[in-house]
Amino acid sequence: FTYYLKEGSSTLKAERMKKERAITSDQDIPFPGWDALEAEMREVAPYVRISIMNEDGQVIQTVKGAARKGLNRATWDLRLASQNVVSLARRGGGGGWFGGGFMAVPGTYKAQLSLVENGVVTPLDEPIEFEVVPLRDASIPGPSFDEMLAFQNELTDFQVELTQFGQMVEKHMSRLQAMQTAHSLARNPSANLEKQLHDAHMQMLELQEMASGSEAKNEIGEKNPPTPNDRMFIGMRGLFTSTHAPTQMHKDMLEIGKKEFVPIEAELERFAAEVMPSLEAALSQTNAPPIEE
Repeated sequence: FTYYLKEGSSTLKAERMKKERAITSDQDIPFPGWDALEAEMREVAPYVRISIMNEDGQVIQTVKGAARKGLNRATWDLRLASQNVVSLARRGGGGGWFGGGFMAVPGTYKAQLSLVENGVVTPLDEPIEFEVVPLRDASIPGPSFDEMLAFQNELTDFQVELTQFGQMVEKHMSRLQAMQTAHSLARNPSANLEKQLHDAHMQMLELQEMASGSEAKNEIGEKNPPTPNDRMFIGMRGLFTSTHAPTQMHKDMLEIGKKEFVPIEAELERFAAEVMPSLEAALSQTNAPPIEE
């Protein structure tokens, strides 16, 4: 996308440095004050946002561009924004295992230019319409683009389920480890609770293996029996490495993975609803120190 800005947007720091460059060598550079420097450090540089929308008006990707005066250019790689779970630790978009979203299918799209400055989004022009077209016809007939889009949505839903499952397992494991530490400092420790906490931690490791394979085998690259994560990856690879997918194999793998995942997810839900509250209640009776929420 090529766009022209009649007036660019600058930062507080850039404006201060511009003034300082005008000062002659025999003059002192004035101190702007701590408040001004703090404002510079807190400021988020203004930028141009290009919102790409599908025919339904939904924003399927945003492209970030410079807010410089004059002619600028920004590129869309034709990938959709990932819809996977956003991590609190990473604080970025939910790129998941492949670092981005699926390829956009051919069709009609719109793009709108906006300026984002100090949290305020200002549209700079009306949306423009453009076409995404295939470079060439496939030598082997493939599914329709509507089928491909439907498969993308189904696969994304499963990816989100698996990601949330993994995050919940990690959350429970971290909580259990904290509970074990708190119990070791308790004034009225319980031998029975210590065993229960250990067994609960082992249950989480077992669920983790059922969804993603053996940690010992994964460490050295040994093959595992197929897991729901493996099935999902097969579908992902097809959509990320080819514009021809999905094949029947991709569809079959997704269905098998979803069926295999049902009892694993149900066991985690049971653990969260029954086991964790019971352990929390038992720990509260031992005069253990509090655990961070």
